[in-house]
Amino acid sequence: MLSTHSPHIVSAVHKEQIRVLIKENNHLSVITNFTRSYGVKVDQILLEIFRTNALRIPEIENKLLKLREMVSSNQYDSDECNMLKQELEKTIGYDDTDLALIRLEIAKRKKI
Repeated sequence: MLSTHSPHIVSAVHKEQIRVLIKENNHLSVITNFTRSYGVKVDQILLEIFRTNALRIPEIENKLLKLREMVSSNQYDSDECNMLKQELEKTIGYDDTDLALIRLEIAKRKKI
């Protein structure tokens, strides 16, 4: 028997070898019906097998969501949007994938 909270280890075993134990109301359930695991990206393991709600801490997730909403509503040139984008770039890094996608969306919207 092996117990882990490491998505890297779960990604190194086949789905048939995984058992997730969930305790609810003093009742123990075993989940075994996973579609995949071996070689799957760690973020997918966290979301699909570990059932994590998000890959980031809620504070950053909420700020990214707000930034996306501002861009979607064409507020990408507003001071608030620029300040939020700069804050996130400073906190999680300019080269963060989500921020890069947001910058691409802004560039696309500016061309239209």
